[in-house]
Amino acid sequence: MKITFGNRIKKFSYKNNRFLITIILAFVLGLLLLYSKINFNNKRLLVYSKNLDEICAVVDGDDLTLRNFAFYVAYEEAEVEEKAKVYDSKHPENYWKMHTNGQFIKYAARNAAIDMGVHDYYFYKKALKDKVKLTNEEKKILKNNQLDFWEDLKDRGADKLLGIKKQDIYDTMEKMAIAQKEQYICEQLDGMEEGDYDFNQDAYKELLEKKDYKIVKSVWTRIDFGNITFKH
Repeated sequence: MKITFGNRIKKFSYKNNRFLITIILAFVLGLLLLYSKINFNNKRLLVYSKNLDEICAVVDGDDLTLRNFAFYVAYEEAEVEEKAKVYDSKHPENYWKMHTNGQFIKYAARNAAIDMGVHDYYFYKKALKDKVKLTNEEKKILKNNQLDFWEDLKDRGADKLLGIKKQDIYDTMEKMAIAQKEQYICEQLDGMEEGDYDFNQDAYKELLEKKDYKIVKSVWTRIDFGNITFKH
């Protein structure tokens, strides 16, 4: 059979196309494998104590980490666990799994913890600008609260489960106390009722809408809320 110039062109073109298709398929397969890996990693739960420096929220350009939210995690879990034991003392985990008001309790508690943390950081930063400080009497009250909370954490081994130290809790609680004082001052100046600027109130949410903040869901939604300072 005589091979013409045209046949050579067709043969060359076929080989090139087959090679190109192989490259494209390999590239697509690589992308799928990469996507699967990223998707798996995003769904995998984080061990809180080993990821304390992971950024979980950004408020006015300031990065806040899981370490910054350790107090709120411990506080909110303790609050819900108390109700869970009343609901079912032998199997409190059943309460955490309940669905109410359109949301699972464990997810509602997780949202509350980060909302409280963002709220307090918002008012703490404002307090720094307004040069609001604690009085000696307020510092004494704070010190007692810090000691009580830390001792409670240590008694149930929650400090090790969180991976934090006493100073982490003390620092957060001090900022929280300053934030609460600033909140009260703002409520008075704005002619609001006491508590109107609490983290779950509409008046505060309107203030927050004017601020630049975000929750890093790829981190925050991967913590196993309800099983961080308690083991069910």
